[in-house]
Amino acid sequence: ENSDEDVCIEIPIGNKGKGDHADHLETASLTTSSGFELDFCRLRYERYDKDSRIPTNIGVASAVEDAWRRDLTINSLYYNINTNQVEDWTEQGMRDLILQTVATPRKPLPTLLEDPTRILRAIRFAAQLSFQMSPTLMRAARNEKVRDALLYKVSRDAIGGAIDEMFGTRARDPARGIKLLMATN
Repeated sequence: ENSDEDVCIEIPIGNKGKGDHADHLETASLTTSSGFELDFCRLRYERYDKDSRIPTNIGVASAVEDAWRRDLTINSLYYNINTNQVEDWTEQGMRDLILQTVATPRKPLPTLLEDPTRILRAIRFAAQLSFQMSPTLMRAARNEKVRDALLYKVSRDAIGGAIDEMFGTRARDPARGIKLLMATN
């Protein structure tokens, strides 16, 4: 079960390092001796083909661009180790963290259509953190286009894996996950 802590670093293009990694995203994972998992990723932008949830165009980006490509506002917060400050480039992440709300930095419908597994991730975060879903995200999640994209772009195994994570050991409120899944049809 991935703990979902990311370390964003500037990595020269083509230098992937060692360890488990996703070639298309140029990320790597590290598990410490105590079992703590970290994902290393470079700051990047992503562009999607309408028929795939896998980015087809990826490039080096600024922290601001990287923040705006994130699936959720609470995932777009950065801790700057040089200044010891939390950076909220979307100006939404801290607010949503305080309000205990799962929301997207950009408009929810296009965000979910790019990669429909994002709604499953949003539900997982709501269940794990006992957060509420933003009304605009829930409205987009109920859109028939999102349901169709989930069935067309995402394998059953990936959907099953995402649902399993909703009810894993980190879920504070698995019942919330079930209710949200039912509410989004």
